[in-house]
Amino acid sequence: MYISVAQYNAPPTYLVNKVCGGTDGGGFGDDVLEKIFRGLVAYKGNRPCYVNAPARLPLCITWGVEVEGKVTIATCSEMVMPLGMGNDSMFQPKPFDIEAFTERCKQTYGVPPRVDWATSYYGGHNISLVLQRFGSNIIYSNGLRDPYSIGGVLRNISDTIVAVNAVNGKHT
Repeated sequence: MYISVAQYNAPPTYLVNKVCGGTDGGGFGDDVLEKIFRGLVAYKGNRPCYVNAPARLPLCITWGVEVEGKVTIATCSEMVMPLGMGNDSMFQPKPFDIEAFTERCKQTYGVPPRVDWATSYYGGHNISLVLQRFGSNIIYSNGLRDPYSIGGVLRNISDTIVAVNAVNGKHT
């Protein structure tokens, strides 16, 4: 629920305001779990039953290149994002399994994943330093309501490498 609310918070629903209004509003009681429940009711409506199943996490999710649960060549060769669940949530642990992912890439495309390719190729370990040395005429656009914006370029690096931040911008 929270991922959906944060990423797709736009008119006309403004889901963050809806959920927060529910948690801050009255009814059901005032302890933490009751407030969370009020937010859920505000988001999903009042129902006799709520199913809180864990999100389906494929072996790898990347920039929309995992199509219908299938890994694409870009996922294997360029943009590996190891996502999984550890022991620190209410859901069953499902850690990222690099061995299974590697096997899947080899079977499907005949290539092993290049886990560090993007950071090595683009200098992601210190992107500001790389861009100061080699970049120009780049505009980075960030929606600050996008949970992924934290990994973006959020400050101007030079006069020709600028960051444009939309305070209410979201992930689309």
